[in-house]
Amino acid sequence: LDDALADMTYLGEYLTSSTADAKCALPFCRFVRESKELRCILFDDALGFVVVRKLSDLYRDATVQMIRDRVPALTEQEAEAIFYFQINGCFAICKQHHRLENEDWCCVQNAIDQFIKGGISSFSARIH
Repeated sequence: LDDALADMTYLGEYLTSSTADAKCALPFCRFVRESKELRCILFDDALGFVVVRKLSDLYRDATVQMIRDRVPALTEQEAEAIFYFQINGCFAICKQHHRLENEDWCCVQNAIDQFIKGGISSFSARIH
């Protein structure tokens, strides 16, 4: 698990990308769906929190800062909430739909991506 999660810095880059149709090399949802050797850990209800906690420990600070750089009006607490929302939400939807064929999964993933990107871009006019 440590090796598999060792380089996921693209999560923050993906979340904070400025264009709604930006794609990263390997979104977290795709990583979860394609990690057949890790499924026993990733999809285990008792261990799923370990995965999320590990990702959070490794990438929370940098990703929260990237979110705040993209949306300066967000407080650190708000940016951290968005980080946890995305990690937990994407992880949950991957577990729920891991048996979908790639074409069907692509439609689900695109809807989620559009939702996330639209949410982030909606903060552009926000003033604290």
